[in-house]
Amino acid sequence: MKAYKASYNSICNNTIFTPGFTYEMKDKPIICSQGFHACENPDDVFKYYCYNKDFVLFEVEILRKHVENKDKICTNKLKIVREIPREEYNDIFKKYKFDEYSNRIYFEDSYGYWTKYKFDEYGNLIYKENSNGNWTKYKYDKFGNQIYLEYSKGYWTKSKFDKFGNQIYLENSDGYWKKYRFDKFGNKIYLENSDGYWKKYKFDEYGNLIYKENSNGNWIKYKFDEYGNLIYKENSNGNWSKSKFDKFGNQIYKEKSDGNWSKYKFDKFGNQIYLEKSDGNWTKYEFDEYGNLIYFENSKGSKAETKYLVY
Repeated sequence: MKAYKASYNSICNNTIFTPGFTYEMKDKPIICSQGFHACENPDDVFKYYCYNKDFVLFEVEILRKHVENKDKICTNKLKIVREIPREEYNDIFKKYKFDEYSNRIYFEDSYGYWTKYKFDEYGNLIYKENSNGNWTKYKYDKFGNQIYLEYSKGYWTKSKFDKFGNQIYLENSDGYWKKYRFDKFGNKIYLENSDGYWKKYKFDEYGNLIYKENSNGNWIKYKFDEYGNLIYKENSNGNWSKSKFDKFGNQIYKEKSDGNWSKYKFDKFGNQIYLEKSDGNWTKYEFDEYGNLIYFENSKGSKAETKYLVY
């Protein structure tokens, strides 16, 4: 039985499919759960797969008794006859049409609803229209950034980008706008909108956020150690937290402005073996050489021991 199988990058359910090969499994085929799936009508594959650059379509032969629903076949043995080149798609599909660059330019569903698409020479979608009379227009700058979007109902948005591709301005037909500024490393350092709200950001030389402030008067400060671990955080409400890390990056101490603290210990493999809190509670853990938790005990008297089989 001839059918059509879709996939992304020739992979489906952890199987890599290759033309000319036969694939078989012992399990009973179950629709949408177990087995190899395909569609007798090629148009039906788009009910399960989106058309994109990774889309691959195979012609297959169903070799063993199968189960099926209205539009899908499931079998435990099939042969991949060939990969169908995109140049043949207009001959294969009845309710879909493709341009010379393999962009899908027409789609129609089982209810007669259709959508049309237009693309520029760079593959950017520039127009979309459907059978309800709704349409959308798109414009792009020379770098492929979308700078204009307009809907048939009159709503539109405009955008501007810097030479690095960062969006620096956004405006819509409601009169709302946003402005952005970036540092030389591409970090966003300023945001302002038409409501008068703004945010400021500061980064250290390693790209870590060290300060954040907004127009409401709220701010947060951050400090990092030489390895990039967050060791201090403070906000405009007076709340703060401190942390310490060992040379392996494990957090060994944490303290908060409310007086609560936690201490941690780790074994040489990075397993947490001890936790103690400022309220007096503690927990101990033990692990075997494979990293399995084998013992647990806490200050409330709870204990547990686990054994693992070693193969």
